[in-house]
Amino acid sequence: MNELMLTTLSAMQRDAYRLERVSANMANVLTPGFKREQVIERIGPLGTQFESRVAEGVAATAQGEVQIEARRDLKAGPLTRTGRSLDLALSGPGFFELRTPQGPAYTRHGSFRLDERGQLVGIGGHPVMGTFGALTLEPGDFHVGSDGTVRQNDRTVGQLRVLMPEAGVQMQAIGEGLYLTEGRMSSVGETGAGLRQGFVEGSNVDTAQEMVQLMGAVRHFESMTRATQMYDEMMGLAVRKLTDL
Repeated sequence: MNELMLTTLSAMQRDAYRLERVSANMANVLTPGFKREQVIERIGPLGTQFESRVAEGVAATAQGEVQIEARRDLKAGPLTRTGRSLDLALSGPGFFELRTPQGPAYTRHGSFRLDERGQLVGIGGHPVMGTFGALTLEPGDFHVGSDGTVRQNDRTVGQLRVLMPEAGVQMQAIGEGLYLTEGRMSSVGETGAGLRQGFVEGSNVDTAQEMVQLMGAVRHFESMTRATQMYDEMMGLAVRKLTDL
């Protein structure tokens, strides 16, 4: 296939990938604790990385092959006060750990509840993990400190596990603000979590920013489509002229 056609088709594929990621971000703008995905391009033989600006298209492809991927933006979202004791939010880095049938899952969706056994559970009814396993509370008031220590009736019940993916570990979204990882998770430490009781964290999706990305990707995709059509018409005209000779 002609090099120009390969370039435009490759650019269209990357635009379609950007549109998928932007759509996923927009769909989760109201999901508590959701972390948006950033589209990153890896370009050139040395693997130079930069944040993709969709309007630039394939301007830099002369340096080498372009690869595109999405990475999770772990920036904190806005906190909203609810006054509900079972609502917990992290003002610092890290994720709560939940025990699921798929293995340990991680979330910043801190709207918890107590099940019929008094276990603290998160979204989907999955137990919230402490440093020594699932946490069980008695009926009545309890207090959660900024380091995740849970106290009830003047005694320490346990401490919430707050973990952070190590460098290079990717997080795979499985819905409802839950993420799975295939790499190591490390503790953020007693002073890093900044846990707030009576608050929930919102999504870190910026609607205006996502709309800009969406419009840029759509316009660039349309321009590449027109370029492909023009090239196809030129080739068709050339073939017809040759056959008339």
